[in-house]
Amino acid sequence: MNNILKIFCHKMSNYGEISIKNHKRYNKKIIFVIFNECDINDENIVEKMLVDYHKIVEENPGISSIIDARKVKSCSKTLTFSKAKTLKKYDVLVRNNLKSMALLLDNPILKMLLDAVTKIHPFVVPTKLVKDNKDAMNFVISQFK
Repeated sequence: MNNILKIFCHKMSNYGEISIKNHKRYNKKIIFVIFNECDINDENIVEKMLVDYHKIVEENPGISSIIDARKVKSCSKTLTFSKAKTLKKYDVLVRNNLKSMALLLDNPILKMLLDAVTKIHPFVVPTKLVKDNKDAMNFVISQFK
């Protein structure tokens, strides 16, 4: 991780933080969304987080994303499906600006929820579910080329 320089950090209330870092070797930006231990059930916080995330993606064409949700204890199913549906409005923006995405997730119930959502609303950029930070970084770097 020595090749990464922190250039921006934004706290997402008690859910975690969003930061942008530049990979020095490849001179490519990566947006990190790191969740704290939490139960995701507040629609207003989720909406603000989505707006902030997509604003960063819009302002940084070619950026990649690593989302670490390993500490998330639970997520409202109703909220998940309603927000997944609203994400369709970002499809063109994401397809044009986001290079790839790695998701760190180890909660089996959240994995099943993600599987159910992505069957209805598939990812629009190369995306990989990974187990650790190294796998996430390796996947994102593999998509730089």
